[in-house]
Amino acid sequence: MGAFLKQNHFLVGISIDGDEELHDYYRKTKAGRGSYRQVIEGLRVLQRHQVETNVLTVIQNHNGGHGRRVYQHLKSLGVQFIQFIPIVEPEKGKGVSSRSVSDIQFGQFMIDVFEAWREADIGKIFISHFDNALGMSLGMPSNICVHSPQCGDNIVMEHNGDVYSCDHFVYPEFKLGNLKQKDYPDLIETPIQQQFSTRKPIGSQLHCMRCDQRDLCNGACPAQRINDEGELAIDAKHVLCAGYYAFFSHLRPYLRAMGECVRRNIPATYYQKFL
Repeated sequence: MGAFLKQNHFLVGISIDGDEELHDYYRKTKAGRGSYRQVIEGLRVLQRHQVETNVLTVIQNHNGGHGRRVYQHLKSLGVQFIQFIPIVEPEKGKGVSSRSVSDIQFGQFMIDVFEAWREADIGKIFISHFDNALGMSLGMPSNICVHSPQCGDNIVMEHNGDVYSCDHFVYPEFKLGNLKQKDYPDLIETPIQQQFSTRKPIGSQLHCMRCDQRDLCNGACPAQRINDEGELAIDAKHVLCAGYYAFFSHLRPYLRAMGECVRRNIPATYYQKFL
């Protein structure tokens, strides 16, 4: 399988939520046992065949207080590209589920990871949140939909051909059609998708206009605007707002310094000269 993936130029995402104890807390097999060892076997196959691989790490309530521990473990596995994904699940009548990461947890997790990363791994390990923030601070568009000013460009297709507005909105009201019945351009131009693209700006205008981190955050993902009743709501404040604010505020001076390195065409590892 590894050889096939390599020969056909696959980019593989593999989910690892930290070391064995942290990963296995939620990621169980059908038999109820932890899946960590199987996942690592799969990672080793990918590494042996030099398959392009991104590690996807979910941040939830259990590992949310262990940013440095999670990062150091991923580093020890030899991974080079990491995406951190905060989990916020709506729960009817309660707001969000008990396993959702809190705003304070999330912000500190990302700060702890950044501090561990900048000690020795700039230019060696690539973390999507950091790379994207640096690019945006230099005037580039976000390459992550979460921090784009507007949604609607990342539709998702299910195994049966059904297409939805986004992989965070796989609900009947956001179904655009089926690829077996409609061409791709026709799906994009549906009234459902056109209306969907307005959701994020509306939420941002209500809550983010005066925020001094708006240029990096852009209101984050609208799927995490959840009201106290556990319902997706455009007018609700983003559940992780305080966490994003703390994270981007912490990053800001380092982004300015690294940006100066980029402008002078010198490695970002020299950022401390410009702090």
